[in-house]
Amino acid sequence: MKWSEVAKILNHFGFQLKEQSREDFDQEVKGLSRYCYFGESDGLVWYLKKGSEKAFIELYQNAPAFKANPKQAEDGDHITLSFAFEDPQYDDLLELVDFMQSGLIEAFYIQGVSYVFPQIVRELADPTIQNKNDDFRNDILNRLQGEQGSIKDNAIIQNYMGKLYNDLGQHQKAAQHFVNACEAEPFFGEPYSNMGTLMWATGDKERSFKLFREAIIRNPFDVSMQDNFIKSGIHLGKSEEMKTAIEKIEEYYPDYIDLLFLKALLYQNAGQKEECANALKELIKRNPSDQRAQTMLSEMAQE
Repeated sequence: MKWSEVAKILNHFGFQLKEQSREDFDQEVKGLSRYCYFGESDGLVWYLKKGSEKAFIELYQNAPAFKANPKQAEDGDHITLSFAFEDPQYDDLLELVDFMQSGLIEAFYIQGVSYVFPQIVRELADPTIQNKNDDFRNDILNRLQGEQGSIKDNAIIQNYMGKLYNDLGQHQKAAQHFVNACEAEPFFGEPYSNMGTLMWATGDKERSFKLFREAIIRNPFDVSMQDNFIKSGIHLGKSEEMKTAIEKIEEYYPDYIDLLFLKALLYQNAGQKEECANALKELIKRNPSDQRAQTMLSEMAQE
């Protein structure tokens, strides 16, 4: 995987990336407790403030993408963990994204590209927010409303605000923030998908499908977006439009093998069993651990 592709994928996850030198990044992360570098010559290097490394290592070693034992050393007031990575795979990148969203790391650097994850976004990305009460959601929204000038063009925060308002049942406000997010970063797929879900719930299914289509073109890697796109398209009989969208994605990401699964679903819906089976077999050949493809192929064999 090329570094330009890594940066492109991170951007599709909604992270705002900044081009800067490693020296500038070093200055920016001074004082942070947990950050890492990912580069062709370095492999993967974590910097952990002394005292926090033991708990971090225990969590880190549970991550399925990272199995190698790291080299450990001291660097000033930090402990460094070095992993020999020559060719990062998509699953490896997903682990790093998850670590950022969970707050496990605060900053991340790939050759020439960096992102320092803001505290407020870590709070918004915390999956336990779904278990919080409405007072908690209103408290966060009130804090954000006080910073409207500084967050107006922040697509990530605008998208999260839309989700919070949607949770509160304030759908008009939710829709406006999803629109704000799309305008702030046109290549960010999630707000298109969130708006599509909102439109589907209100009965505007045609518009909803178009939004799901725009979402998956921007971020074909998100499973929930794939699901929304496929289910809505099949429900509305949009096979040709779905095929065109997938072909467009293939132009941008010719090596993204999960597109074979989406193709298989399209073939299945069109009654093209042989083409469906061939797509699944090719996917399993390229990724033997793909359970979705194995299950689908097994069910087809039993029909």
